[in-house]
Amino acid sequence: VILNRMNWDTFNKLLSEANKLMAMGKLMYQQRLITEVEYKQLTSSYQQIKFLFISTQKDLSLAELSFRQTLNLPEDQDIKLANWLPFEKVNIDLDASLKIAKMQRPELKIRQLVTQFNNLNEQIAKSKNRFHVSLTGKVGKMAEDYKSEPEVFRDSWYVGLKVSRPLGNNSLDTSIVQQNRPVGQFSTEDTTKSFTRSLELSLLDRLGTASDEKAAHVEFLKAVNEEMETEETVTAETEKAYANYVSSLFQIETSLKKLDFQSRRLKVTEGKMKVKEANITKLLPSGTFNILLCKSSFFSEVSICNREET
Repeated sequence: VILNRMNWDTFNKLLSEANKLMAMGKLMYQQRLITEVEYKQLTSSYQQIKFLFISTQKDLSLAELSFRQTLNLPEDQDIKLANWLPFEKVNIDLDASLKIAKMQRPELKIRQLVTQFNNLNEQIAKSKNRFHVSLTGKVGKMAEDYKSEPEVFRDSWYVGLKVSRPLGNNSLDTSIVQQNRPVGQFSTEDTTKSFTRSLELSLLDRLGTASDEKAAHVEFLKAVNEEMETEETVTAETEKAYANYVSSLFQIETSLKKLDFQSRRLKVTEGKMKVKEANITKLLPSGTFNILLCKSSFFSEVSICNREET
């Protein structure tokens, strides 16, 4: 809305000046001070300016309508916004922009978390193929009697050590268990002590584990590749935006110089017309309002200034 208001204001001022020149040109044509060809040339330039003004007015109406629909505003409610925004140059550092983009862009942050997640999955899968030692134990009181006998709780404990070692797709498990548990009055001893050692070899029981490790590694590499691609995309977009900004600054500077040149040329033409060395048709050259169009389009599409003048 603000951009279209700026455009409308620019072309409104231009049309106001064109109306004065058109009225003067019509009077000069009636007094036969200019030829019919010159008058038609003046009329053509005036109609082009008027067409641009009407187009800008239409764009402003559409912009305000879209704005009202977005905020669900009634038609009779005024839109209180700035009518003009001054141009201010912002100092932007490319390295700082890239650093901020890599830290703040959500799609890159998501890819980094996915990579970290898959890395942990791979570490878990690898841990299953490592040497494992498990130590278990239990200390307490326990009663074991016939139903007709009174319950007598006695000290009970249990200690176990288990060692697992992967051997390729096979596994070797060994365990040592020692326990002391009480018994009822049906036994001559108060407790029963036991010491157990076992060795177990399992063949081809780790095929699934090896497959899981390979799959986890593939998912991790895939996540790393997607993260790198996203980072490259973010970097390219940031560099492109920075290049466009620098290019826009250059184009704006060029357009301002063109405006200054056209303003000076217009003053010269006005001076020549006063001494009858130039006619009124030179005051509305097509290139003048084309450059004014560039001035009103700074904030939307600076590349429009590269258009060939009519």
